[in-house]
Amino acid sequence: MKVPGNHERIEHMVVFSFVVWYTICMKQNLIIHGEGIKVFPIVTAVLVLVIVLPLFGIKYVFYSSHLLVSCGIYGKERIEYRMIRQIKETRNPLSSAAMSLDRLQIDYLENGVRRTVLISPVYKKEFIEKLEQYRKL
Repeated sequence: MKVPGNHERIEHMVVFSFVVWYTICMKQNLIIHGEGIKVFPIVTAVLVLVIVLPLFGIKYVFYSSHLLVSCGIYGKERIEYRMIRQIKETRNPLSSAAMSLDRLQIDYLENGVRRTVLISPVYKKEFIEKLEQYRKL
């Protein structure tokens, strides 16, 4: 069952990064003169494909037995509710399926190994409540 509103929170840093990139290119005259006209669209397209497109594929889906954390082209993590050990708020900057530093850290066991996933749903409290409901089933 997909729960509406459990999409990813996107930091303004992503937009800021593209503004900075564009400003640097303008400052260096890469867009206005010569060879830059050929380079700028290619580099921008690569940045969009690698950074921006996966943002639209990040979602969290509640199923009866597990939570599915899907991160677009970068893969999926299936977290069994019964294996979740801890859920806490964090600002951990490690790379993960979270595009905001306002995150939730979910600690769980997978095949006897302790694992952690960082996510950033827009409505954290509601997400935690829903997750706790499923854990109790």
